[in-house]
Amino acid sequence: MWYFLNSLERPVPCAEADLSILVRSGEITAESLIWRPGETDWKSCGEIRPELFQEGSPAARNAELNRPVVISMAENARLSPQLLRFCGRSLIVLGVVMALTVVLLPVCWIPIAMGVKLLRSATLSEHARNTGELQSWAQYGVSQHSFWKLLTIGSILLTAAIIIAGTILLSTRAEWLPSEGGNENALKTQATTPALQTSQPTPE
Repeated sequence: MWYFLNSLERPVPCAEADLSILVRSGEITAESLIWRPGETDWKSCGEIRPELFQEGSPAARNAELNRPVVISMAENARLSPQLLRFCGRSLIVLGVVMALTVVLLPVCWIPIAMGVKLLRSATLSEHARNTGELQSWAQYGVSQHSFWKLLTIGSILLTAAIIIAGTILLSTRAEWLPSEGGNENALKTQATTPALQTSQPTPE
């Protein structure tokens, strides 16, 4: 029996057969501290079990149910399935609104895809909590990883869109507003141009 420190720095029991699944789901990283009876101290998983992080490392293919470690992790997840569903639906609505504005149509797919990932994460997390299925928890980790990748891409594209839109707006405004130099030239021209005098006939 192994123990590892989760994101809340709490020790969680883990069977030997579960290590590869937890690594695949992202719950255990190479820097995660693990320990088992007989070990002198907590050490990083990458140091003790480096083969788990090599490509082609074995992972459980057959889903197993009623695993206490899976139920424990799902119950201690930072985001509940209800919150994931709420955020997912909100992002989908945001994407639809962005599509209706036409201007943001090229990037409206990002919040929609993020919302779909959150809805899938909510379903997998709830299923893992109720059944203790390892495969569901592994897929939950993959779905969360995809969500954060989409969030990073969306942030970069949104920042670029704001910068481009601001640049276009400023350049358009500069074309419509008279420049200060043009006002000064107009004043100088008026000052140097002699006023026209109307001559009146002199009486004889």
